[in-house]
This record gives sequence, C-alpha cells and structure tokens, in this order.
Amino acid sequence: MKKLFLLFFLSSIFYLLSSHHANAQAGEWTWTKGVATPFGSSGTWGTQGIPDAANEPPALYEACEWIDHDDNLWIFGGANNSVFIYYGTLWKYSIASNTWTWMSGPSATDQAGVYGTQGVPSPSNYPGARGWGELSWTDSSGNFWLMGGYGYDANGTIGCLGDLWEYDVSTNEWTWMKGSPTANYIGSYGTLGVANISNNPPGRQEVSCSWKDSYNNLWMFGGWTSLGNANDLWKYDIASNNWTWMSGSTTANHYGTYGTMGVSSPSNVPGSRAAYSRWIDKQDNLWLYGGNGYSASGNGYLSDLWKFDVTTNEWTWMEGSTSPFQSGVYSSQCDFSLAHYPGDKMEGRSCWIDDCGYFFLYGGTGYNGHQGDLWVYDYVLHEWEWISGDTINNTSAVSGTQGVSSPLNKPGLRTGADSWIDQAGNLWLFGGYVCSNDLWRYVPDYSCIGTALCQQAPQINFSVSDSQLCEKFCISFFDSSINNPTAWQWFFPGGDPSSSTLQNPANICYNTPGVYDVTLITTGASGNDTLTLPNYITVYSTPPIPTITQVGYTLTSSSASSYQWQFNTIDIPGATNQSYTILQTGYYTVVVGDSNSCKNSFTVYVLITGIHDVMSDANISIYPNPATDGLMVEWLNGYAGNEISISILNALGQEIYSSELSRSTGTLANWKKEIDLHDAASGVYFIEIKSQNIFLKKKIIITK
Repeated sequence: MKKLFLLFFLSSIFYLLSSHHANAQAGEWTWTKGVATPFGSSGTWGTQGIPDAANEPPALYEACEWIDHDDNLWIFGGANNSVFIYYGTLWKYSIASNTWTWMSGPSATDQAGVYGTQGVPSPSNYPGARGWGELSWTDSSGNFWLMGGYGYDANGTIGCLGDLWEYDVSTNEWTWMKGSPTANYIGSYGTLGVANISNNPPGRQEVSCSWKDSYNNLWMFGGWTSLGNANDLWKYDIASNNWTWMSGSTTANHYGTYGTMGVSSPSNVPGSRAAYSRWIDKQDNLWLYGGNGYSASGNGYLSDLWKFDVTTNEWTWMEGSTSPFQSGVYSSQCDFSLAHYPGDKMEGRSCWIDDCGYFFLYGGTGYNGHQGDLWVYDYVLHEWEWISGDTINNTSAVSGTQGVSSPLNKPGLRTGADSWIDQAGNLWLFGGYVCSNDLWRYVPDYSCIGTALCQQAPQINFSVSDSQLCEKFCISFFDSSINNPTAWQWFFPGGDPSSSTLQNPANICYNTPGVYDVTLITTGASGNDTLTLPNYITVYSTPPIPTITQVGYTLTSSSASSYQWQFNTIDIPGATNQSYTILQTGYYTVVVGDSNSCKNSFTVYVLITGIHDVMSDANISIYPNPATDGLMVEWLNGYAGNEISISILNALGQEIYSSELSRSTGTLANWKKEIDLHDAASGVYFIEIKSQNIFLKKKIIITK
C-alpha cells in the first residue's frame, strides 16, 4: 500500500485513501469511536485480552502511544485532568474491527508500578499509573518503549518518573530496563558524548515527544524535571542498554542560543522547554517546534523550529521567533509560504510525518487559548501550509455522525492528544484536553498539500539488521529512501559481496574484524542521491577456541565472559558456569562468549559408563601397586616374540600414559610392568592393552 501511495499521486492517492474506509474523504475528519463530549467517559474495560465493540478507554489526557506492524493503535496511561487521577492501563485499538482491547495493567487508578527484576520480563510486571507527558518509542523489532511522565513509582509515591520500560507485543509482557524505580530521581549525566552503564536521565514529565533513528537508537529532549525546565538531549542504545548525554545543560531553566537562522553551530542549543512538538525526517534529523519554556530573551509559549543533525551533533535554528508569545499567520488554506506559520504552541503532541516526508501538526495551547488548527510543513523548502481547522482559539468539536466523514467535522480545540499515522497514510487522533476518549481519523488531501516533496529526487535512508557483529557473520540492509528510487547501488567495504544492486541486500558477510563504511546511491526519475555512513559497521574478533580439562567427573572450560554447555549439541538448561559435572556418555560442547557477545566452541566425547572388557584374557592381570601409587600389569605365560602396548586414557579419551614392549626370545614366563600414576588426578580413567591376539579395555577409578 505504501509503494502505491508514493507512486500514484493525486487521483490514485485519493482512491487508495478513500478505499481504506468507505466513508473517508480526502481533507475530511471522521469521528470513529468514543464519547464526543468533554470529560465524557469513565471507560468500559471488558475482559482483559478480549476485544469487544463496547470496550473503550476512559477519557485521557497525555497518554502515550504506539502503532504496531499490524496497524493496531496502542495507548498507555494518561490522566483525567478534571479530577487528577492517573491510569496505568495498556489498550489496543484495531482499525480493521473498530474495537478496543484492554491488554495489560490494572483498571483501578493511581496504582504503584510492579517492577520485578531489572532486565527480566514477567507477566506480573507493569509500569505505575502516570500521565502528563510520557515518552514513547517503537523499536525496529516492533517492541514498545516507555519512559517518565508524572505518576506513581514502585513505592506508590507520586512525582516525576525516570524509569525506562520495554513492552513485548508478542508476549504481552513488560520489562523494567533502566532508570530509578523511585520518583523525582535527579539523574546521572556522566561525560558529554560518552555512553556509560551508570548514565541515567533525571525523571521528567511533559516530554511526551521522542524520536527513533534508523540505527534503532532512542532519543529524547528536555521536559519538566523536579528542578525545572530542561534542555538536555539524550540517546539510548538498545543493544548496550546505555544512555548517552548528547547536548544541552545538566541544570534547569536555560535560555536558548540561536545563532544564525539556518546555520548549524556546536554552540547552538534550544532553550529549556517542555511539551513541544517533534518529527524525524528521512535523513535522521531530529526536529522540534515550540513548547513552553525559554527563548533567547524570555520564557513562555514558544514558536521556534529547530533541527538536530545526529551525524554532526549540532543544532540549527530553522525559523520562528526568538521571543515567546507570537501569534500565527494563517492567510488562505492550501498555500505553502514562508510568510505562514502556526504561532506559539505547547502540548502540540498530535504530530505526524507521512511517506513523502511532510510534517503534520494539530492543535496545542498558545498564549491566547487552546487551538484546533492543522498545519503541514515542507522541511526541504522550509514552508508551512494551513490545511484544516480553525484560525480562532477555544473552538468546540463538531463530531457529526460516527463513522461518517464530513467537511464540517472537526476535533476542535485539542492539546495533549495522542496521534498515529497508519499504513494507508490516514492521520489518527485520540483524547487530550478537554479530557475525552474520542478517536478521530483524517485523510490528507494532496490536491491541497501538493506532491512536490514526494516527486523530488530520492532522499536516502537505510538501516541494517545489526551494525555490530562478530567476524564471519552475515547481515541484511534495508532501504527506506523516499521519493521513489528505481535503482540502488550499494558498496560494502570489507563485506562479501562488496556491492549489490538490490533494494534490500541480504547475507552480506564480514569475515575480517574492523570498522567499515557503507555507501548507498539511489536513482529515480528526478535525480539521484548518495549517502555514506562512515564507521557504520563494527566487526569483532571471534574469541579463541576454548579448551576443556577434566578433574574427576567435572569438565572445566578455559576462561571466558559467558558459558553454555551442551550435550549432543543441545543446550543444557542452567549449565552456564565455567565448569559442568558430566552425567552420562556423549558429546559435550562448551560455547564461550566474550564481552562483545562473540562466541566459539569446543566439543569432546566422554565415555564414563557401561565400560566392560571388549575381550577377556585369563593370562593378563591388573592390580594396584602401592609402591608407585599406580598399577601393576602382569602377563602370565607370555609368549616369546609377542609385542604388547599399554595406554592409559582419561575420561575425555586423552592419552596420559603409553608403553610399547616386546620379548625377543625366551620361553613361557610371567612378565610384569609397573605403571606410575603418581601425577594423575582423581577421576575416571581407562586402561587399554593390545597385542596380536588381545584387546582389553577396563575402567579404573583413581582416588587420592
């Protein structure tokens, strides 16, 4: 659906979007679910895990949101800002069936979190009830992430939260991943730009906007902490479970440093603020707009637009005023212009980005009241366009008939609402001020917006299945470029193969440790684009092959960071220590890992039970010899000229003693051989005696 959406503009776009819902018309809002009156619902939970047409969340303000790979909309938490109660419930909405499902968490309000063990998922875990701006992300695996907000910690204490959670959609389980389980945590910044396991952002609220880049890193900025407004920028690496403080100050309430409009600088930084709007463009640049905080010269409702380049780690003031309390300029609808802009906004949580790369923004609160306007921003031309809604503040919703779109319908004033964009390009909006639980859908009208951004030359973006791997492993690359590229040329220095013309090349193998660049060149009808990401792939060495030693019935691996013992190639549950006590005959393997999670292994065959004489011979006797702390082997009536070999093997089949003997002349006579086992450790051993007519193998046990 996305490919068609990008390829066929205008009439084809209208057909695709309208066909997704029979009553959806381009440029129109549809009230699809919930109660269409303010403060209108206390919710209907139904049975946990069971969808029902009667189910609906309560009226919520500043919950957090996700959308899964199946186009289901999810929300968690939120507040009722009329009576100041907080929820800790997770909900899922199916677009296809128009039903809500209560998925997780208690239906009671103001509940403390159940954290469990950090890093360990459990069906009994859930975050505490919270609202007033939680952070939320969806990672490349489709798992949901949640942080912060104002609510209840593990002890039932209310305050600014700094806990980081992961939710696995497939198992319906929460995992407390990082951060303090107690409210009003002051944080640990560490060193600017340096990741560390002990780094943690302070607890914060009103920071409901967040970004995920194409490398699967999670980003967040500012918000209200227990000390005031913040302007710190943080990056979280999922793979290493590390936070990095990237930009901004460790203290609160800072004025912005704007520099020159449109020019990046390492000294530029937005002022401390909360409740801003955000987008991430196709080149992984982070964008934020407005909020409530500090400009260059004062504090209040802001209207400045900023861009952060993740490759240079620099901010750029793109447009808008350096002073608070600026009114918007609307002019006429459907008219991109440098002279048009939305004006001051906070709580503009309802923001989207479509497949073409257009930014959408709805509502918010300004100095003159609550807003209900819909804007589009072209981040290439740096122009705003007002496309829907009211130019005056504090307007009421016009819901019309549920399920039926109309040019008269509108959500009205809306702040702190949740937002999603589905695979068909429809914009969705839920709840917010004035605390409602109504769900809306908007179909963008590209005859109004235009398709210039869609029709530009391809703009490259790509991701990889794993940017850090062990030597001799293979990975896959995924193109996510916009503007309809038709040809791709990849270059993988150090990879095998070293190039590809596929859109999404798979099985690119790296056999030599090192750090490698990746380059992609895309070509389309309107031109081409090139992107090189330096040091994008890190390949670690495989650790040395481990060794195994045996003492008695215990096998011990050489030293490593991690261990997993296997029996006949199957993992032995719980056998993750350096040593393992063997229980039966078979092949034993130890798989060792190093600090980079690279692995190597070694296998031995152990025979410890069921050993008996392969051939008995009454002329050979084996008995202990205390004089040598070993054995005496006696060959009765040995025949002249016969040769005999004697071997002692440990339980791993490794030879620790051998002797080759013969008699050149003589008659029938007794013959003895002393075997010194003074240096042999306690354990299971085997003696093998071979001659022309004899093969004898017996188990012996040495105890000391």
